[in-house]
Amino acid sequence: MNKVKLRNGIEEDSTNVTLVMSMLEMMFEHEHAVFVELVDHARTNTPLSAVATTVLDEYDMLEGDRVYSDILSIADAMADQDGDNLILVHPVTGQSLSDGNDVSGVFYQASAEGGPVIQLGSGDDKRFWMPAVPTIQ
Repeated sequence: MNKVKLRNGIEEDSTNVTLVMSMLEMMFEHEHAVFVELVDHARTNTPLSAVATTVLDEYDMLEGDRVYSDILSIADAMADQDGDNLILVHPVTGQSLSDGNDVSGVFYQASAEGGPVIQLGSGDDKRFWMPAVPTIQ
């Protein structure tokens, strides 16, 4: 298991960071108010609304009635301010994820072993294997 240090100083599993990033990016785009509420919850422990709880449950981000701690850490690290606007940044590098620069170069390819390879950036040291293509439910 490879750990990466997020912008907020918390260490998380690199595979999990990549998968959660893609889910949070989709949430930012399609459920923006819920994303903003999630970040506020991560930073201040403000209770979540019923609507946010329902959406987070649909994204499978809840363990019982609580948001998984790694999701809170990654959401906190992905949110940044640009004036009055909340923007998405890479949770490790801080690079903006706007203007089509989504999930900072993550791509999928088939491996000789039959499972997909996810590569972050370039170089063999940035690759990891997954048993199946990730899905968002």
